[in-house]
Amino acid sequence: MLKVYKGLNIAYYIVSSFLGVILALILISINVNEILALVIIALWIIVNSIVFNAIANKRGAALINLRDSCNTRSFVNEYAKLLPNQKEGSSSDALVRLNMAAGYLDLGDVQGAMNIMSRVNLPEAKFNNFAKGLAAVYHSNFCLAFIKSGDIPMAEKALAACYNVVNDEKFPPAERGKFLKYCALRQAQIDIATGNPERIDGAEKAFLDYFHSSETLLEKVSAGYWLARIKYMQGDREEEKKYLNYTYANGGDTMYGMEAKRILEGYKAEEASYGNYIDDITESIPEEEVSPESFLDESL
Repeated sequence: MLKVYKGLNIAYYIVSSFLGVILALILISINVNEILALVIIALWIIVNSIVFNAIANKRGAALINLRDSCNTRSFVNEYAKLLPNQKEGSSSDALVRLNMAAGYLDLGDVQGAMNIMSRVNLPEAKFNNFAKGLAAVYHSNFCLAFIKSGDIPMAEKALAACYNVVNDEKFPPAERGKFLKYCALRQAQIDIATGNPERIDGAEKAFLDYFHSSETLLEKVSAGYWLARIKYMQGDREEEKKYLNYTYANGGDTMYGMEAKRILEGYKAEEASYGNYIDDITESIPEEEVSPESFLDESL
């Protein structure tokens, strides 16, 4: 994370350099042995490196937590501040852009996500495991963007590209299982978007597993949203509303929470309208008891 924060940490480097100069002057003024001086300066550099990395990691964790806790707009805004400090075309620039794009997708801003990803220059991945991970995220983000925009053929192409990267023999083995799970979820989202009845059961299982195994609120909220869509397709209104209520209550400013709110409000209005209709019918029924004989013509 330190390379992502290099622009924001410039103040730390200035302070460190200033103190380093003072330290060197002190060592010179007291005639410290050259070897001892080198050891002291080396320790100074090591300590500062540890401190800077700790600061960067702490800030990076706080930043990721914004997204994980569904505080998505703040997450995107913080990454937007980082972007000008990155060298365009570098791996850190790609990382910032891909994270911003993920945030835009969480907000439902598909065009914003595509705009930011269009300027991602993936580093050479042949001998770079980090670059391979970036490539997998790149294709996964595009797949979700195409799903949300309704362009399923392009979503399928992006998913195929993601599978190719993840299944490459040089892809980091420790990361392969996690990325294959994400690919399976993208396939489930495609199946939901296309309304394929033969694959809905598989999609439901994938998202139920994801919902119950998720480690972050965002993961549970997104799983809840897709499970609600599945229940809608299955005609199970009560289960759909259960997942919608969870998604709305926990979704923060994500599009999942906002969409759940919109659907629930629609159902509430629909139910209120139906209730009014029943009330109107009830009010039109005479309160006094009406006997069958009253409908007979007494002249007959």
